[in-house]
Amino acid sequence: MIEEFEARTGIYPSIETYRVIEEHYYQFDGNKDDFCKAFKENHDGIAQRIQRDANNRSQRRMRDFQADRSEKEKEVKDLKEEVERLKKALDHELEWHPYEMSGNVKQADYEHLRNTDDTRIMSDTEAKDLLYDWWRSGTSAALQRHRLELHPLRLRRDELRALQ
Repeated sequence: MIEEFEARTGIYPSIETYRVIEEHYYQFDGNKDDFCKAFKENHDGIAQRIQRDANNRSQRRMRDFQADRSEKEKEVKDLKEEVERLKKALDHELEWHPYEMSGNVKQADYEHLRNTDDTRIMSDTEAKDLLYDWWRSGTSAALQRHRLELHPLRLRRDELRALQ
């Protein structure tokens, strides 16, 4: 145990160094006291070999750690790039697209009406007043007579003429 080693030698190794000391102790011919004495006096360079092995293992762990860290950093970078790519794809997918309901007047019809020469463009106030007058004066009968299904905001030119 590390406490026994420290008590016998007066040396306080790190946990990593003590693991190497244990491995060398299991290969040593002799008891604990002989090993500790040989280590303390560095017989046959045993203390230097143990320290060299501990240093080599530490350097290997550091290299492995650095390699693993570099690999993880690359993986994080790749994942961030993938997130950005997916965000752009989602943004593109969610872009606004015109939607036309089947029961309503199509946008192309509005465009055609706007580009026709004999169309009079009304201001919002004029259109509001016109619609108000129609509804106030009992336009529902006129609408039934012409069999028109009107939405107040979607009146076409020919429908307006029919009602006037």
